[in-house]
Amino acid sequence: MAQKNDYTAGWFLAAYSASNSSYSWATIGSTRDGWTVHQTFHEQDVHDDRFGDGRADTVQQGVDYEVSGIMLNLNAAVASGVFNAQESEGNTNNNVGLLGSTLYGALCLTPLAGTPAASLLGGGMSYLFYIAAIANNVDRLLSSKLREIPVTFKTIPSQPNSNKCYVIAATPAGVPSTYP
Repeated sequence: MAQKNDYTAGWFLAAYSASNSSYSWATIGSTRDGWTVHQTFHEQDVHDDRFGDGRADTVQQGVDYEVSGIMLNLNAAVASGVFNAQESEGNTNNNVGLLGSTLYGALCLTPLAGTPAASLLGGGMSYLFYIAAIANNVDRLLSSKLREIPVTFKTIPSQPNSNKCYVIAATPAGVPSTYP
């Protein structure tokens, strides 16, 4: 399937809420190169004798979205809540069998005013990922050195938002406008 690439210039403020129903926003830090929204298209190949082993068609089976960035500074207090959406420190089975939609929080990416991104989205608008959590296979770096921290959020569709994984909408009340 053809991939559409969008490149939006501008600094985005990132905020996370540990709940996706009663929002309490806090900044999570800044990135080195901004954020990337990855789309993974799922499809099943349809084979037909006329084409041998070649693909004659495909059946669309949905799209997954992930949001990633390289964090330069990470608000540890907020980050612990982000990581704990998956599991608490050292635990292996806290949330086994529970739905992610009840455990995950919300991610809000707001362009800094005066940047091309802010002009593109419109004043007071943000990218909102209503149900997001740190992706599987989280590495913990125990170090006193300043470092770059790769962070990837996996998302799932939000039922009240027409089953969309993200929307461009008015920045919610309480989203911080600066980094701590």
